[in-house]
Parts: sequence; C-alpha cells; structure tokens
Amino acid sequence: MNKFQQTWDNSHFYSGSQDPQIIVTVEQTKLAIAHLTSLCAPFNQYIAVAENLPEDQFVAILNQVKLAHFHRTEKFQAFRNLQTFISSTLSTDTLDGPARAWKPTLQQLSAEISQASKALDVFLTRVSDPFIQQLITEPALQELSFALQHARKHQDQLLSLPEEQLLTGLSVNGLQSWGNLYTELAGSLKCDVNGEQIGLAAAFNRLSDSDRTTRAAAWHGVRSAWETQSGTVAAILNAINGWRLEETKQRGTQRTLHYLDQSCHDSRIDRATLTALMDSTYAGRSIGQRALRTMGKVLGVETMEPWDLFAPPPVSESVPSISFDEAIALIASAFSQLTPPMGEFAIMMAEKGWIDAKPTPARSTGAYCSSFSDPREPRVFMTFEGSMNNVLTLAHELGHAWHNWVMRDLPRYKTYYSMTLAETASIFAETLVRDALFAKATTPAQQLAIAWEDGAAAATFFAKHTRQVYL
Repeated sequence: MNKFQQTWDNSHFYSGSQDPQIIVTVEQTKLAIAHLTSLCAPFNQYIAVAENLPEDQFVAILNQVKLAHFHRTEKFQAFRNLQTFISSTLSTDTLDGPARAWKPTLQQLSAEISQASKALDVFLTRVSDPFIQQLITEPALQELSFALQHARKHQDQLLSLPEEQLLTGLSVNGLQSWGNLYTELAGSLKCDVNGEQIGLAAAFNRLSDSDRTTRAAAWHGVRSAWETQSGTVAAILNAINGWRLEETKQRGTQRTLHYLDQSCHDSRIDRATLTALMDSTYAGRSIGQRALRTMGKVLGVETMEPWDLFAPPPVSESVPSISFDEAIALIASAFSQLTPPMGEFAIMMAEKGWIDAKPTPARSTGAYCSSFSDPREPRVFMTFEGSMNNVLTLAHELGHAWHNWVMRDLPRYKTYYSMTLAETASIFAETLVRDALFAKATTPAQQLAIAWEDGAAAATFFAKHTRQVYL
C-alpha cells in the first residue's frame, strides 16, 4: 500500500472549481480593486512633477505610497490563492470546464489590479532619486528597494500612463489568450502510440521506455499530434512574438533596445552575461556530443535518433520501476546529507499532499513548482511513472519548492526572483540526488543508471537536437 497519495490536497482553499466561495473571492477582489484605484488616483497628478517633486511634499506622498503598497500586497491574498488553485486544477485536468471558464476572468482581474496601481508604479519609476532614497529607508517600504532600483534602469522605456494601462488591459485578450490556447491544445491532444490513444504527458514518459520501437512510436505520436495543429501553433507563436516586438518598438522612442535587452532585464542579468553563457555553452558542445556518441555505442545504435535521447541504459540485470514512495525516500535521504531540514521538507511535501504526480487522462505536460499566497505553501506538479528520469525531475521541482519554503517569512517583494536564480536552486537539488544515488550504487548497472542520466542531461543542454549523428 502506498504511503503517499501522489495527488494534491488543496481542499483547505476550495473544494473544487465549482466551490461557491470562488464567487465570493471574485466579488471581494473587485471591491479591493476599487479601493486600490482610489488609493492610487492621486499619483495621476504626481507623475507630471515626479522628476522635480518638492522635498516638502516627500512625507505626505510617502504616506500615500505606504497605504497603496500595503493594500496591493495584503488585500489580494485570497485572489492569489484562487489563481493558484485554478491553475493547479487545470494542470491535472485541462478539460475541467468550470476552471477553464474561471481562468480568463482571473486574468482580467489580475490586469485590473495592475491597471489600478499603474499610476503608482509609473510615479515610482519616474520620481527623483532623493525621494527613492528616502522611501527605501522606511521599514514598511524597504522591501521595494531592489525592485524599484532595477525598474528605474529602464525608466526611458515607459509609455504614458494611459498607454501603460491600455497595454495591460489589451494583453488579457491578446497576449495571454494566445498562451491559454496553447495550454488547452497541449492538454487536449491525443497521441497514437502503437494503436493506443494517450495524452501528451503520458506519451512523453514513453520516450523513456526501454523498447526502442515504443520510444519511436511515442516520438512520432507526439509529432503527429502536433502536426494536426501546426497552423494554429504557428499562429500562436507569431502572435506572441509579434506582440513583444511591437511593444518593444513602441517603448523605444527615447532609446532603442535590442529585442533581447528587455528579456535580460526581466531575468536580472546583463546582455554580457547572456553572451558569456551562450558562448561557453557553444564552446562546451563537445561534452554533449561525446555523451550522445557514448550513449549510442552502449545502446548499439549506429545513428542516434530523437527518440533515443531519453532512452534508459541497457543493463544485464533487471532495474525495477521506482515507486513514488521510494522516490520520496531517496530524495529525502539525499537532501538530508546537505541539511536534515531539507530532507524533512521533502517528506512533508508528500505527506501534506503538496505534490501531484499521478498520471491522469487530460493532464498538462511538463513539470513545475508553484505556491499559494496565504499561507505560503509550495506545490509541485509532474507526471511520475517510475523512471530514474522521473525521480530526478521530482528532485528538481522539490529544489524549487525548498527555495520557496525557506523564504516564506520574507516580505513579499523580496520573494520575487527571476528564472536565472530559480534554476540554481532546482539544479542544485537535482545534483544532490544524482551524487547521493551514485555514491550508494553497489553494482555496475546501478552506477550506469545514474551516469546515464548525467550523459542525457549533457546531451540535452549542449548538443544540437537534430537527427544527425555526432561522431
């Protein structure tokens, strides 16, 4: 009997996507938006004089900033919980009708929250440095220090307040709707794998099957499923990229940015850092090429195909499937070697039902870590079917969750971090598990299983994904 349930328990937030309390939360959010709008209204006038704001007005305006900032951070906790709940529901069942209906409504409310506080944000981006220096000495506002100073580096990319609000409003039925469509497609597509109709998440797991014909069937099944929607997917990607390019163009009236500059800024890195990362990756591509070459030799495959990239190693002894309970125990043990609380945390995540990994028919693909806002509780999503790759994916996402958990008592704005930092925590956690498993391996087959995953990771990150052989 399994110790852990392998599905989320979010019932202390809402009983389901038809819970009447959802309507209550939405109505309360609308009232909170109206109040936030009134609190931020004075900043419409302050924007015009922001750069030359008289010092004798600093204290009065700082008090207004405190009120507005407190409201937008503390009065939308239930709404943020609802966003996470609906998003989580759709991950496990992309066909959940009520959840699908709520998603655009919540996106619209999120946009309205942003619009309500936009005058405050524009003011804080344009106001003089002396005001900002005084602001960040205030205990109630100190958490804004990094976010403000970082945003002000691109203050010349701001549009007028009405334009900023319009852009935010249009993005709901523009940019975000394209993303919604893609997500719905991914959840509803069915792949034909050896005559069996399965979802994308299940088909991706078949790419790790020991039988090469099954892997090939899964790869072709996924490809064929997406090919039926190729025109739609192309339209989605073109629309998203077109939106971003046009937005960059409209913002660049004072200073023209390269299309990667804003992405680097959002990721809290410089272009020079990105260039160094890309250059070092290209310079190290031989590592991935050697990994592919070695994997091909071990598999007895002359030409490595795309469906061989996630193949398990061929071993003489049988390697049993790893149960979810065993995976949690393995990960907790590895985490504990760094610090016992980290191992205890992994167990707690499974015990509390904060991990959803059980295969379901209309399940989203991929894996991620999310969190509720109040109380701050992390959630992990993936599809677990017993492979070593599944174990390492679970470790990766639990690394994100641990990062989230240790920050749970920090002020909200100090918990916002970019993907460039987020992946450090997750890859570190994954590496802990790899190293621990390799150290515990007692047979060549067990050692090969871990080394194989290292090789596959190198091939994934460093080698080009083509159907050519890298010899």
